Formats: sequence, structure tokens, C-alpha cells
Amino acid sequence: MLSMKKQEKQQTSNKSPFIKITAILCAVLTSVSLASCSRGETKLYEKDDALSQSIAYSAADNKTPTDSLRIGWSQSSSLNPFFVTANLNYDAMCLMYQSLYKTDSAYIPYEQIAKSSAFKDPQNLTVELNSSIHFSDSSPLTASDVVYSFNQAKNSDIYSQQLKNIDSVTSSGTYTLNVKLNTADKFIKNVLTFPIVKSGTASSKDSIPVGSGMYKYSSDSKLVCNPSYSGSKPSVGTVELYPVSESATLALALESGNIDCVFDDLSSGSYLKVAASNVGVNLNNLVYLGMNSSSSALSLPQVRQAVNFAVNRVDIVSDCYSGFASNAYTVFNPKWSEYFNSGYDESELALNYDSASAMLKSAGYPQCNLTLIVNEDNTFRSLAADKIKESLKNVNINVTVSKLTWSEYTQALSDGNYDLYLGEMKFSDNMDLSALFTTYGVASSSPSAAAYQQYKNSQITMRDFLNIFNSDIPLAPICYRQGVFIYSRNISGRLDCTYGNIFKNLDEWSVTETKSETNAEE
Repeated sequence: MLSMKKQEKQQTSNKSPFIKITAILCAVLTSVSLASCSRGETKLYEKDDALSQSIAYSAADNKTPTDSLRIGWSQSSSLNPFFVTANLNYDAMCLMYQSLYKTDSAYIPYEQIAKSSAFKDPQNLTVELNSSIHFSDSSPLTASDVVYSFNQAKNSDIYSQQLKNIDSVTSSGTYTLNVKLNTADKFIKNVLTFPIVKSGTASSKDSIPVGSGMYKYSSDSKLVCNPSYSGSKPSVGTVELYPVSESATLALALESGNIDCVFDDLSSGSYLKVAASNVGVNLNNLVYLGMNSSSSALSLPQVRQAVNFAVNRVDIVSDCYSGFASNAYTVFNPKWSEYFNSGYDESELALNYDSASAMLKSAGYPQCNLTLIVNEDNTFRSLAADKIKESLKNVNINVTVSKLTWSEYTQALSDGNYDLYLGEMKFSDNMDLSALFTTYGVASSSPSAAAYQQYKNSQITMRDFLNIFNSDIPLAPICYRQGVFIYSRNISGRLDCTYGNIFKNLDEWSVTETKSETNAEE
């Protein structure tokens, strides 16, 4: 718990496409990014429900087809996937490198380099590789390359957290791997998404490793088609890397046509100031309302349940995230297929002021006063806190919102000087929620913590765990955030973007460029 809290303190309070991504990919983000746009305000862009998953757009008039896509990149960051420190460069990695597996928007794993896999026992997974895959230099991709890549990833700031439960990856044949786990995890394939590079080519941050993706790096700051790529040939022959140095320049580059698209995870607490089309991208980031179990009122589960019932998640998602989030009535990501297919009934967990008031009365608190602390560093966060205050007032819970600097905020958490706080955690795609039950405010004796371990060990079902959690409510889930893929009208086709694989179906895109006035007249 102490090491995790230390990690929380090290998180930056604001991020941009140019700030180190280690904080973004870390398991715990107590510095919450809560976005807000009040009703009636002009938004820089609004979510279109029709664009929420994949979209179809027709090319505008006065356009001509081109086989070149332009994206931003940071020259100060590496193009080595294990040393990359800028979001822009991280997003481009999926163009050059494949993984054993990737996950789709419902967090279902699908094969890239892997051909098949099977558990020998709960802690050992055998993976067979697709022997037809070659690197861009035409050399075969073998198990030894995966072992090398795993060791690079395991020691990197970017991938070490998601690989923490993997003890080792070893080869047992030219195209056969054994993945040894520290503890059983039936969803371990979901984190075998680290880039696979040719052995010996990724030793330093200045090196650009050899990969097997759709593209390979060209010396003139371009990505060109990989002739050895095993998948469908993309219609885009060249990806041009346009240097961008700061967020303001990024917006200008998009509007002026120097780049065609960019992904924003919205973690900075602000939107890019650009008029463009967009599509939401699911993130595995839970925004939650932490509760101090040592607080007099919140030590009682009835009071915590009342707070949970009185939070208006629908308003928070629509007003504070402009729809770029999903209501979370349980701790599991509502987009996760395993949870969605469980059929868990969320109706009894929805906003209910009457139930909240009844629970407060039964606990001997027909009225109570609570302090909610929040990091003031961005507008999203501050307005979301105000929205919670407004919601809880309906059940006579009077909330004082204390907007603190980052250092003040983390100090208050460490000192236990709060009743409520806004927090956020980013989980790995194997949906390991363990860190949630050792975070600030959660009692070490929490029934939910014990129940979660039983669930992980397959001793109780997901439904059993959630029933215990919803009676205990050590914290209140609010929503799972989304990021946004922003693109110009030069891009058309079906866009299927997932975090870590923004250009997932680039082979289905069409890119055009605006004709000059002279050419248009001709």
C-alpha cells in the first residue's frame, strides 16, 4: 500500500501529447482528470452518438485521393517503443510493431503474432506463433524475438506495470513460448500486447527497432509500407511524421492540414481547440469517489451506500465529459465483454434519492457535512466536484468542496484530511482491480477486498463479489472515461480505433487532399 501511494504522489497533475506517458500507462492515477462543460457553454467539439464505435464518412467535394497520411510526432522523444516518452510517438508504435495479442473495444483479445494458446496449468500458458510472419527486413519472427521483446518491455517504464504478474517468457521451440505467471490469471492474454521487435535491435532510446507491422521507418521521417507485412496491404502507402513541439502547435497543425488526425486521451483536463470530426475511444480508466473509512459518518456502510445512490452519474457523464465516458454503477468496465455478458442487474444501483435518504436516516445521519477534496489543476476536475456537491445536497449531505494544488491534494490524502476525494485508476486490460482495494480511504479489513481476492481465485462468482461490494461500498464508481480520436475531413471510411491501436483498421481508410483553386477550376 505504501509503495502504491508513493507511486500516486509521483503522478503529474496535467498531461499533454508531449508529456511523458509513463503516468498515463501507470496503474494508479489518483490525480483525476474530470472534464466539465456546463450546459449552454460552447464546446470545442461534442460527441456524436452515431460516431461512438465505428463510423462512415464520405469525402468532401474538391478532394483528390492520396496515398499519404500525415500524423504528428515529437522529435524530442524516441521512436523505440520501449523508450518512447511522448503520447504522439506512442500512438504511432502500432503502425510499425505487432504484438502477440491486441484487444478490441470490448477488451476481447485477438491474435496478431500469436497463432494459438492454451493453459498447461493455471500459471503456465503455452503460446504458438504464426510462423508465416516476418520482420520488415524479411527475417522470420521467432520465439527468441518475443523473449527478447518481453525482457525489454518488462524493464521499461511503459509496460512493466501491465506485465508485473508475468514471471518469465521462455522459448520451448522455434515458434513456441511458455508464459509463466506469478499467480493464476485467465485474462493474461489481454496484457500480451507489448511490441515485438527483432532481437538485438532495441538496446537504446536512439535505436529504431525492426518490426513486423504495416509500416517501417524511413530515414526521411516517414513510415513506408512494409513489403513483408503479413496482413492486408493498406491503401495509405506513406505515413508522414510532422514535427510538433507543443499542444497549441498540434491544434494549429490539424486545422491547417499539416496533420490529418490525432488521439487525445483527455487526461489533461481540457480539449484541443480545434474544429474537426471525432470518435470516442474506450479507456480502462475508472473515475471514482473515494471515501475515508476512518471518517465518523463514512465508517458506516449505510452512509457510504447513501452517497453512492445520490451521485448523479448521468449528469456527470453528459455535462462533465460531454459524453466521452460511460456510467459506472460497479467497479468493472461496462464495455468489458466479460462483465457485459454477465447480465448483472444495475437497475437497483441507479440514482435513487429516496433510498439514499432512508439509509442516512437508518444510520442516524438524517443530515451530515462532508469535505470533498479535489486537485484544482484542471477545469474538468473542479466542475465535476461541484456536480457531486449539487447532487448530494438533494439528500441533505452538505459537501464543502476544497480545491487544492497537487502537492496540497496529495498531502491531504496522506494525512487522511478529507471525507471524500475524486480519484482515477487506469487498469491493465486483464482487468486486475487489486490496487483499488489498497488505495486511500479503503480499510484493510474491507469485506470487498477479501471478496475480490476470492473472485480472482475463482472461489466466488463475479455476481457474488459485486453483491458484497455493493453492500460494503468502500468507494463509489462514477464512470469509465473515453479518449477522442480527432480527424480532418480528409479521412473517410470506417474508423475502428482502440487505445494502443488507434490505427487498427487503417487498411480500410481512404485519405484525400484538398485540391488547389487552380486545379479545381481545371
